Amino acid sequence: MQARLAVPDAQAIAQRPRDAEFHSVFIKRKELDIANLADLAGRTFTFGSESSTSGYLMPLFFLSEAGIDVGDLKSFSFSASHDTTWKLVEAGALNAAVWEQRVAHREVDLNRVEVFYTSPAYVDYHWVERGDLDSNYGAGTTEKLTFVVARGLFIVTRGVPELIWAFLIVFIFSPGILSGAIALAIHNSGILGKLAPEAVEGLDPRPIRSLLGAGAGQFQVLFYGVLPQALPKLLTFLLHRWEVIVRTTIVVGFVAAGGLGQEFRLSMSHFQYTTVTLILIWYLGLVIFVDVVAAGLRRLAR
Repeated sequence: MQARLAVPDAQAIAQRPRDAEFHSVFIKRKELDIANLADLAGRTFTFGSESSTSGYLMPLFFLSEAGIDVGDLKSFSFSASHDTTWKLVEAGALNAAVWEQRVAHREVDLNRVEVFYTSPAYVDYHWVERGDLDSNYGAGTTEKLTFVVARGLFIVTRGVPELIWAFLIVFIFSPGILSGAIALAIHNSGILGKLAPEAVEGLDPRPIRSLLGAGAGQFQVLFYGVLPQALPKLLTFLLHRWEVIVRTTIVVGFVAAGGLGQEFRLSMSHFQYTTVTLILIWYLGLVIFVDVVAAGLRRLAR
């Protein structure tokens, strides 16, 4: 919105999946009698950063929708960051606050802090470009830039190994299965982002040209010309990555990212070799089971 105020024809070209349906979360000290936004009248309150969409702009909008103006609050301030916000509430320095997306269950003392309102979903951050790129740099510049940005993201996500992603994410989230799952998802999304376009680019163009010649629309071409050819390959790629993910989980777990790998590392460090042997047997059984299931699904896909 601010980009279009500065450049009226600005266009969004990329966005994280989570930002398509973002939420602002309002939290309070647990002992306070606050059940909804209207109960904030006469209370002290803190936003996040003044430049934050999820920490200030949208919470201000939802407060106004509930009939609460900042003048109705006893006082309000800005914490400058989401982490500082919930720490202030937890310490009892403020009655209520807005936090970016959710209470971090492993970091926030839930005996002191709780969520009392979660906003409806809204579109949050995205990458934008100027609307006059085509006129200044030639037709097709917007599409080319979008292509470069998407391919660049896929190159970065698949270029960094799962183990490194797990190292980085463990520092952001607390150690556990969630960190391992995010690391595996980021890396494998980059790989699938490379394989899927190649599968589509290698399709027989004749059915697509026939549909276009008959006056079919974009969705009709997609469902009757592209998916029937590409779907078997795409399913094969997905199943293959599923097998790889199952085999990689034990490696990612070595950096405290949860799963069998973490249990294996702990058992090794405590010299519990019986447990180590049992984990390896279960792991091999799981791999064999996944390979058999994936092979059967691939035959069905053909």
